[in-house]
Amino acid sequence: MADTARPTNAVIDAPDSGPLPPLWYERTGSGPLVLLLHGLSDTHQLWRHVAPVLADHCTAVAIDHYAHGHSPMPEGALTTAVMADGVAQLIERLGMGPAVVVGLSMGGGVAQVLALRRPELVRALVLVSTSSEFKPSNRERFRARGEKAVREGMAAIIEETVPRWFTPEWPAANPEVYASIVATVLANPPERFAAASQANAERGWTDRLGEIRCPVLFVGGELDPMGIEGVAATFRAQIPQARTVIVPAVSHLIPIQKPADLNSILVGWLAELAPAG
Repeated sequence: MADTARPTNAVIDAPDSGPLPPLWYERTGSGPLVLLLHGLSDTHQLWRHVAPVLADHCTAVAIDHYAHGHSPMPEGALTTAVMADGVAQLIERLGMGPAVVVGLSMGGGVAQVLALRRPELVRALVLVSTSSEFKPSNRERFRARGEKAVREGMAAIIEETVPRWFTPEWPAANPEVYASIVATVLANPPERFAAASQANAERGWTDRLGEIRCPVLFVGGELDPMGIEGVAATFRAQIPQARTVIVPAVSHLIPIQKPADLNSILVGWLAELAPAG
């Protein structure tokens, strides 16, 4: 009797992207490889309070995704699969895999797809403020926001994006840091932001999560407007080995709003992992 067919997914089952331009990255520390993947419209600077702490325990590599920061825009359509293949190519070039992959938001989506497309390169996943699925309304919101940025410029989408990443009182209490986050978003070329928004909107592979066999840690902010308890429950239900941690009194950008809490969680969890190799 034939086995039950595996469900298909256009993102996960996309053809291999082939040779891609190199990703820009910043490397610090020594030891097992930990990759840090930022979210939509951000850069490697998201991890500025995290990478130096991890460097005492591992080789921390913070990348700029394609279409972000110092990394180029690859030829053809930008998709989550292309982003994941770019990360896979970097792991292979570094020659230090398999890697612990830490991804926030869009970066967490890329990390999941990487684990599904190239499981041999992923030692463990840390999924921060992310999900495996978007409702159709959320997908349309990302697409529409990208189109608005192209029409009106990046400044037009600031108020509907950046404030959601923090608890209401935090920006006023931390004006310089908040201003730096806004400046990072404004620095995105609108066409690249729109392409990345479209790629991010593809997210929808919950029915494939059970194929992830490596250890998984999900970290979410208690006050994240994405509804973090439901997301955590999905990961626990779909990935038997998944562990979830909810950080109190924080929203989406945990590495900026509560880096000490995240560092403690990451360092403790890395210490529990079986030695690489």
